[in-house]
This record gives sequence, C-alpha cells and structure tokens, in this order.
Amino acid sequence: MMSDKPYRICKITAMGAACYLVYNPTEAILVDTARKGSGKKIMARLHQVGLEPSALKLIVITHSHYDHAGSAREIKSLTGAPVAVHRKDANELRKGYGPLPGGTRWKARIIVALGRAFLKRLGRIPPFEPDIIVDDQLDLDRFGFKGKIIHMPGHTDGSVVVYLEGGDVISGDTLFGLQNKEIFPPFADDTRSLLESWGKLLDMPVDYFYPGHGRKISKAELAEEYPSAKLKYGK
Repeated sequence: MMSDKPYRICKITAMGAACYLVYNPTEAILVDTARKGSGKKIMARLHQVGLEPSALKLIVITHSHYDHAGSAREIKSLTGAPVAVHRKDANELRKGYGPLPGGTRWKARIIVALGRAFLKRLGRIPPFEPDIIVDDQLDLDRFGFKGKIIHMPGHTDGSVVVYLEGGDVISGDTLFGLQNKEIFPPFADDTRSLLESWGKLLDMPVDYFYPGHGRKISKAELAEEYPSAKLKYGK
C-alpha cells in the first residue's frame, strides 16, 4: 500500500553503503549501486517491492566512488536502465576508478593516507560509459517521478543529490548520518563548496535527507549543525 506521497523510498544497505530504490506501483529509479557485487541484493529488493527489472527506468550515481558506483554496470546490464552521472564525475566511470577524497578531520586524513599508500586497488569499479550526463539539473518527469537531479559539489566536484517533490532528498555523501557523529562528511574534496551546497539544501522545501551512510537526517538537524560547520570547515 502506498503512502500519501506518490512514491516510496526503500533503503538497501550493501557492503557498508546505502543505495535507495524510489518506486511507485509501476516504475522505479535507483540512486547509487553500492560496491561491486551488490547487484544480486539490489535486484532481489526490486523484486520484493513487486517490480520487474524492466520497471527500473533510471540509475543515478550521486558520485563516482567505488562504494556508490561499484555495481552500476551490472545493474545496467540486468535491467537496461540508463545511468545518469554529473559531467565532472563521468570520466571516473569511464576509467573505472574514482580517487579517494581528502579527509576533513584528522582520523579521516590518516585513513585516506593509508588507503592511498597501501590499497592501490581501492576505488576501482567495472568501467562503463554513462548514458546521461548531468550539468546543473536534470528533471525526473520523463522517468515517472516529480523531482530533479541537482548538482551539489563538495564531496566530489560532480556530486549530485536527488530531490523528490514529496519533501525528500537522497543526498549521497553530501551528508553523513552515522550515529553520534557529525553530519559533515569526514571525506570531501572541497569543504567550501560542500558548505555552499549545504546552504542550497537548507533553502529547499525538504523534510528529510537520505545519506549514503547512516540514518536519515531531518532538515532541522542540518540547520542546527550548519553554523558550527561553517566555522570549523569554512576556512
């Protein structure tokens, strides 16, 4: 049974990252695909909500990191759904490699340094050619949903979010929802751009954000952290 919104959101956690199935009784879009090898779990969830593979109309990659784009080629092959990504992250999908972002806090900086030094294969995904290149925005009407893909740089140059007119945003790694942690991501390529993106999110008619890691976040929570984040990361 559907809610009063014209869609439902199904969170799929696979190998430490979340992807989201947005669906109605006949159509769906998938936001992110988790790591390589997550396709079976994602396809099973599509079946569980009562939809066939052909009902998947679009795959959105919020950014090109391995834990968000790793199964994109597999799911594209299984469903025939086109893959949309921002222009600035498209080459990483073509190359099959998205470099690790910088750390915004000291622990994250250590993790990034170790990863870059010792885990050379981390960040690799099965390469493929994306079908739809996003610039500033892309309307979702033609895929069966009222909403937009919107460019929100900071975590990567080509990071995007998916805004749904029911008051929800699927936010990738623009926000983190880890318990008892800051909402500000521990990893980002450009903290100033990320703070500007936060300001844009707060100006939108949104109730909740669904991040790539952790629990959903209310707009009130984001508004509460925003001033301190600007002081800490806006330099």
